[in-house]
Amino acid sequence: MAYTLPQFLSFNIQATDANNIGFEWAKWVDRFENFLTVYNITSEVHKKALLLH
Repeated sequence: MAYTLPQFLSFNIQATDANNIGFEWAKWVDRFENFLTVYNITSEVHKKALLLH
């Protein structure tokens, strides 16, 4: 059954303080991984497609 996923905001490097970019990136990755878990996305192909979308 196909369904529509909510939009996941991309990482905005310009909205991030240069001194905290590593920390902000780590937070974004954690949120992305949670998104994948919540929507039960386990296929590496699908994960890559969402990351690049």
